[in-house]
Amino acid sequence: ISDNDWNTIIKYFQLKDGQTNPYENPHSIAKNSTTYRAGDVIQDMGACNNCHFYGDQKPKQAALSWGPNLALTKERLRPEWVVDWFRDPQVIMPGTKMPAPYIPTDEPLASVRETWGNDVAKLHSDPEKLLEALRDYNWGISGPIDVSAIVKAHLASEGYGFVIEDDDDWGDDDW
Repeated sequence: ISDNDWNTIIKYFQLKDGQTNPYENPHSIAKNSTTYRAGDVIQDMGACNNCHFYGDQKPKQAALSWGPNLALTKERLRPEWVVDWFRDPQVIMPGTKMPAPYIPTDEPLASVRETWGNDVAKLHSDPEKLLEALRDYNWGISGPIDVSAIVKAHLASEGYGFVIEDDDDWGDDDW
């Protein structure tokens, strides 16, 4: 189906729902802001790179646990949706392996400052601001969005990571 056909279909449903197609301001971030730096700490402490690609950086864990390439965040998602996703991924996609990120709002401020740093401590009292900080950090991840060559190379050298057992505990080898 062509782009024009898709646009026609979208316009039909918008008209049916009484919606218009307003211009959306792109979400912008300042990489030197407290919010962005707090998001960097939250993602680091949460070890997001264990499962997610960061552009051309392969996840640290086995392929079975891999999640989407975070360099795609700004290309495919709306900023407000990302915050909703971080708040509780299970509500949006029941059964997902993605946990809600830990944000230290219940920890004493002095402990947050010592462990998480001043940027997280400045936002400590507002869970939404901490989720927005993580969103902003994700929004700033750059790099290639097509990681298929990395995945193919990994699979060629290391396989999928499934455990294949040769033993047949059922005792039905003779059938």
